Amino acid sequence: MTAMGTIRRLFHERRETGQAALLLVFSVAVLMTVAVTLITVLGRGVTVETQARTASDAAALAAAEGYVDEVDAHLASLPYTPGLAIGHLRQLLDLPQTTWTAAAQTEASRLASANGSTLRAFSVDSRLTSMRFTARARAVKSTVEGEARRPEFSATAEARITGGPLCFNRARLGLWWDGRCLAGDKIVLVPPSLEPDPPEDEDDPTEPPPPPPGPDDPVEIGGDDLARLLGQLRQPVEWQVALVE
Repeated sequence: MTAMGTIRRLFHERRETGQAALLLVFSVAVLMTVAVTLITVLGRGVTVETQARTASDAAALAAAEGYVDEVDAHLASLPYTPGLAIGHLRQLLDLPQTTWTAAAQTEASRLASANGSTLRAFSVDSRLTSMRFTARARAVKSTVEGEARRPEFSATAEARITGGPLCFNRARLGLWWDGRCLAGDKIVLVPPSLEPDPPEDEDDPTEPPPPPPGPDDPVEIGGDDLARLLGQLRQPVEWQVALVE
């Protein structure tokens, strides 16, 4: 082979090697671009879903804590004068559920928004010693840019009374008395000035004693019982707030 042929062969080999290197670099660049795109898309989806899940948890917990704060604030303003305290307590027992849960829903909406989501649904479930708040939050952003789908998640938090004379009856505040949760319309609070005078004569032993009150009869609370009840209500209510679902 002549010198010129050798030079040409080496030139062609180098050109082919250079083309292969360029092709390899181009392929690596394409693969890296695809990988970065996939990571970005998947990362956005995971971030948005995590944000929506966090928003639903935070909204449910905020609702339960907002409810607790609302009840505690009303009880903290209970007057010390028995007559005024009775009127205040009567108002608390007669308040509808929406009065207590309005603040809870406001807190749920605020926490959902703070976590990049909107509050889509809100519900309250009353139980004997607890209230459950379910919040459904939807992410503001979609998992994939340009698509309409946005993740939604639900969470439920519970505000449970663990100590004190309060209970829940038909979604309203009630009072534990004689082993029952009494609603407001089943409680008669007797002010000291209206308590009946003790009888002057002893009861006739031949007369049968009055029948005990039935489960649906109103219960009168007065005298020492009323003083004890008001004293208990002036103590902080013991609550436990936690996610349950």
